[in-house]
Amino acid sequence: MTQDSRLLWFLRTYYFRYHRAHCVITTVMALLLGVVSTLFAAALGPAIYGTVFAEPTATIALVDLLGKNYAAAAQTLLGISSISATLLTLYLPFFILACAAVRSGLTVGHVFMWERCGERVARRLRTQLVHAFLALDPQQRSQKKNFSTQKKT
Repeated sequence: MTQDSRLLWFLRTYYFRYHRAHCVITTVMALLLGVVSTLFAAALGPAIYGTVFAEPTATIALVDLLGKNYAAAAQTLLGISSISATLLTLYLPFFILACAAVRSGLTVGHVFMWERCGERVARRLRTQLVHAFLALDPQQRSQKKNFSTQKKT
């Protein structure tokens, strides 16, 4: 076991175990962030196609817009197999804005929760260090040792 892996095992065992729920919630937020980012990226292609290439009166099949796999999911959720270019141009920008808002909210929450967890672990480490220092004999505390001149064996 290397030095780094021992340190990670130590931190995970003694400090992050108190924040397991916090870490699980943050990981779920990261997975949701990936799903929303995928939806956002999948919606950009149809937005460009619907606004640039399609005529306003045309009816566009979901298979042409989203592909075979995404179209099956969209047909199940929406209950339609095609959409008019006018409706696509009308509603898709709002869908993209909603995806972007949810994505930014998940990003802020994800970063905040990891920072909070890290700060809690750091606070616990600092507290334990202060308690260990205060529990030390005052004479040993005041002795100055020069560690740089000692030989390493």
